[in-house]
Amino acid sequence: MTLDVAALADGVRRGDRRSLAKAITLVESTRHDHRAGAADLLDALLGATGASVRIGISGSPGVGKSTFIEAFGLHLRATGHRVAVLAVDPSSSLSGGSILGDKTRMGELAADPEVFVRPSPGSGHLGGVARRTREALLLCEAAGFDVVIVETIGVGQSETEIAEMVDAFVLLVGPGAGDELQGIKRGIMELADLIVVNKADGDLAAAASRTRADYANAVHLLRPKWSAWSTRAVTCSAVERRGIAEVWDELTSFAEAVTGSGELSTHRAAQAVAWLWSELRDDLVGDFRSAPAVQALLPDVERAVASGDLSARRSAATPRRLPVLSDAPGRRGRRPARGSSDGGPSCGGQLPPGAPGRGCCHAGAADGPAAAPVARGVPQPGCGCAGGSGAFPQPGCGGGEAFPSPVAAVPAHSPTRLRRRRAAPSPAAASAHPTSAAAPNRARPSPARASAGPGCVAPQRRSP
Repeated sequence: MTLDVAALADGVRRGDRRSLAKAITLVESTRHDHRAGAADLLDALLGATGASVRIGISGSPGVGKSTFIEAFGLHLRATGHRVAVLAVDPSSSLSGGSILGDKTRMGELAADPEVFVRPSPGSGHLGGVARRTREALLLCEAAGFDVVIVETIGVGQSETEIAEMVDAFVLLVGPGAGDELQGIKRGIMELADLIVVNKADGDLAAAASRTRADYANAVHLLRPKWSAWSTRAVTCSAVERRGIAEVWDELTSFAEAVTGSGELSTHRAAQAVAWLWSELRDDLVGDFRSAPAVQALLPDVERAVASGDLSARRSAATPRRLPVLSDAPGRRGRRPARGSSDGGPSCGGQLPPGAPGRGCCHAGAADGPAAAPVARGVPQPGCGCAGGSGAFPQPGCGGGEAFPSPVAAVPAHSPTRLRRRRAAPSPAAASAHPTSAAAPNRARPSPARASAGPGCVAPQRRSP
C-alpha cells in the first residue's frame, strides 16, 4: 500500500467511503512499515472526532444481534442519521480465518449509500472486539457518521472491553435468558446501560415480558454506573420491527442525561487513558517477543516447559531477566560484574579498552570513547563472555547480572539434568572453560575465567 496520509485524511473528512475503507485497513494492518502512517493518520483526524453517539451492542450467540442492528439502523436512517456499523466476527482458533458474514446479513442496511458497514476479524483478541476497533470508530466519526454502532462477537459474562470504547452499552438477551439471580451477576450485566429483550413476538412474547420484568427488578440491586442514569430494560422484535423506536428513545434519553451531568466527557477521558494502557501492554509484549535476545532464549524455554522439566511460572522469569529490560526504570540495585568498571565483560579483547567492537556483548565502558550498536548485556556472535557460545549471558557479561540458561535452571532430578551429568565435556570446552571441565554442572562460571572472543571488549578495571 502506497501511503499518502494527507490525501487519505482529506478523503475521510469529505466522507468518501473508499477513503474510509482504506484508512481502516491501514490502522488494522499489522505490518511494521504501516504503524507510523496509521499513527499520523489518527493524529491528523483526531480533531474531527467526538461528535457521534457511540453505541456498543453485545449479547450471546444467536440472540439476534445482526437482525436487530439492521432494523435499528434502518430506523435511524428514516430519522435522518448517518450510520456506521463496525461488526466484529470471531476468528478460527485453528485456521485463523473469519467468515465476515455480517454485511450479508444486513443486506438492506448495507445497500444504503449513507450507511457504512465494516466487518472485521477478531483475530483472537479477547474482550469481544478487535484490537483496532477504537481506531476504526474514530475514523467513522471523522467521516461524518453521527451514530456509530459496534457489534461484538457473541460473548459471555466476562467479555466487557466494548464498554471501554462506547458511550451507551446495549445488552441483547433472549426470552427466558435468566431470572433475577442471573440478572445480578457481576460482569457484563453491571456494565449495561440498556437491556433489550429481543424476539418478543409470537409464542415468545409472554416469555419476553417476564424476562424484561426479571431484569428490570434485578438491575436495581447493582451499583449504578452513572449518577444521572439508571439501567432500564425494554422488549422489541427485530423481525417484526416493533419496539425499535422505543430503544432509540431510551438511548436518546441516556445521551441527554449523561451529557447534561458532565459524566460523558469524564467517561470518554477515562476511555482514552484505558486505550493508552491497552496499547502499551500490546506493544510491550510485541517488542519483547521480537527482541533478538528473547528470540534466542525462548526456544529452549519452550522446550523445557513442553517436556515438563520446568513450570511455566518459573520459566517466565528467565526471559524477563534478559538485558533487553535490564535498563528499564525501577530496576535499581544493579551491581557491575566483578572485574569490570561498569558491568562489562571480564575478558581480554583485541580492541583498546572501552572501544566497542563488532560482535561484542558490551555497550562500551564508562570511560570508553564510543557507544556500541548493541544493548548492554545482549550476547552477540564472537563475544567470549562467560556463557561460552554467547547465547545465555552469565556473570562477567555486559549486563552486570546472572542470566542463567533455562537448561541450567532445570531441577537436579529431571531427565535433562541427568543427561547433562552423564555427558563429558569436550576437550575444546575444557580448554576454553577450565571451571566448566572441573564442574560440568555448574550453572554460573566465574567471570574471571571468561574467554576472549573476536571483537570482545576489555573495559578498564576498577582500581582497588
